Amino acid sequence: MSKSNYSEIWTYFTPICDAERAKCKLCNKEYSRKGRTTTAMRNHLKAMHKTEFSKLEECEKRKQDASKSLEQASSSHQIKSFMKQISFQECVDKTKQWDNNSAKSLEVDNFISEMVALEDLPFRFVESVGFVRLIKHLCPSYNLKSRQYFTSFICDKLFCKVSEKILQLLKSFEKLSFTTDIWSDTCSGVSLLSLTCHGITKEFERKMIVLKAEVFNEGRHTGENIAHKLEDILSFWEIPKDKVKCVVRDAGANMKKGVNLLNVEHIDCASHKIQNVLKAGMKAQETVVSAITKCKKMATHFHHSTSAQDELTSIQKRLNQKPLKTIQECTTRWNSTFYMLERILQVKESLCLYASANNKIPQLASDEWMIIEKLIGLLRPFEEITKELSASDVSISSVIPLITTLEKVVHDLDSSDEHIGDTITVLKDELIRKFSGLENEILFSTATFIDPRYKSKFFKNTSTKERVIEHILDLLGDSQTDISCNSSYPNAKRIKLNQSEDHETRNSLSLKEKMSLLMDTSDSEDDMPLLSFQNPVHLLIRKTLTEYSLEKRVAGDVDPLTWWKINKGRYDLLFPEVRQYLVTPPTSVPSERLFSGAGLLYTPHRNRLEGEKASRLLFLKFNIPLLNFDY
Repeated sequence: MSKSNYSEIWTYFTPICDAERAKCKLCNKEYSRKGRTTTAMRNHLKAMHKTEFSKLEECEKRKQDASKSLEQASSSHQIKSFMKQISFQECVDKTKQWDNNSAKSLEVDNFISEMVALEDLPFRFVESVGFVRLIKHLCPSYNLKSRQYFTSFICDKLFCKVSEKILQLLKSFEKLSFTTDIWSDTCSGVSLLSLTCHGITKEFERKMIVLKAEVFNEGRHTGENIAHKLEDILSFWEIPKDKVKCVVRDAGANMKKGVNLLNVEHIDCASHKIQNVLKAGMKAQETVVSAITKCKKMATHFHHSTSAQDELTSIQKRLNQKPLKTIQECTTRWNSTFYMLERILQVKESLCLYASANNKIPQLASDEWMIIEKLIGLLRPFEEITKELSASDVSISSVIPLITTLEKVVHDLDSSDEHIGDTITVLKDELIRKFSGLENEILFSTATFIDPRYKSKFFKNTSTKERVIEHILDLLGDSQTDISCNSSYPNAKRIKLNQSEDHETRNSLSLKEKMSLLMDTSDSEDDMPLLSFQNPVHLLIRKTLTEYSLEKRVAGDVDPLTWWKINKGRYDLLFPEVRQYLVTPPTSVPSERLFSGAGLLYTPHRNRLEGEKASRLLFLKFNIPLLNFDY
């Protein structure tokens, strides 16, 4: 048998009778080879000696691969030499470590730094066993740096790169509004003062920028200290005070004083005011206080006892109900009383069964269950308006319409109700006391008027619209901008709100649905022509405002900035005021969301993080995505 025709199968067989038969070396069984083939031998090996058959296949595959490589290599000596060089170079590259200052190494540094900032990871994460192994496997040429290196890289280099981009963005805005708040961490003792910035681009896109979470290293949170910190932040970002449209803050005396010392316009957070209305209402009636107190005790009991929660879950499963946990009230979390009561009512049946077998939670009488049910209906519109005002794309233009609708909803409630009548009365009085002057504040009324969804629809006083017009004339009076107005006066069909409409149907509508009904009604003031004026520039502005005023209001779900962008060619004279007055958020929620991020940074295992480092990490966490990772 020639060497070239030799089969690896003969490793396991011996030829006999001039190779017409073959004998297995492993079991001495003989096979006929009449056709001089190896098929019978292979089948025997495969069936009777599987391990040896696997070795045979591997051997044949290596031989086949080597043959192919030999054929390819022999086709061209030059190609063969070139391939040898590439393979050698690749082999060297795979084992060679990148220089720490090389572009590739710095790029990986940047990605790791982004991950630490965006995912609230501790700096020591880069030295964790799992991460070290992952990087070594994915990128063996990369030299993973120390925790100290990444601390410096993130808080210095990365911060500076992102800051430069943010500074350029800030300079592109004509006017800016701000929100501010204070947060303290009891574990670390760190206090942070936040300042978020809000602007509208020339392309009518709303931007929210985190400027700083400034550290209070020492001293009390006095108005003077707050003012000093805010001054420092504005100075760092090169923002002159005449560029500040408004600052939204909470109603604390120190915060009011601090912003007032800046000598800039400032307003109360609308949601804080609403929550203060609710607090007063919930304290007004003893039966309401008693029912809420019992609900708090129940929620706290299950929150503190896992065995109690397990038992409640077991009861719910026996009742074929979805397992639900009770929700605790939190004084710093808006609407938490509503959510607590709503959940208590949802798990009423299982709570009653639990209470009948345990004396660890108070039992509610039938009248108290009735109070809870009525309170949920009473609090629901307050919960809706709070969520609406806390949205990221809402401005102060929605405050007057939403508060007006809320006042109407509460006004229609029965103050003589034996269960919650006193609470209703106090809510009515507090809403009037805290929000009655809203329409007289030119910042709110102007923003409402230039919102194409509202215009003057929700103004209670007929003089408010003309006062807004005069204000806009004063602001734009010196402008010599020319504008071509191709106006149209559509005859909009309006739907009147039927006062005799079915009471139950109206009560089932949400706050936004009721506001939509109010928006769909017409009034003569909407079609009232504006007074003439002799100044040619003022006449031009008045003409533009008249055309805008007479145009049909758009639906409540339309984005006002999108509408202004589409109508750019018709009302560009008004654009500077639109970008100024629709920029201010109605609440300080943006600053509070920032502190949710701070809560993730400060954990029981990470309570030694320095305030300035935490500040820069928060800055990067929120602003890197804002820049779309382009910095």
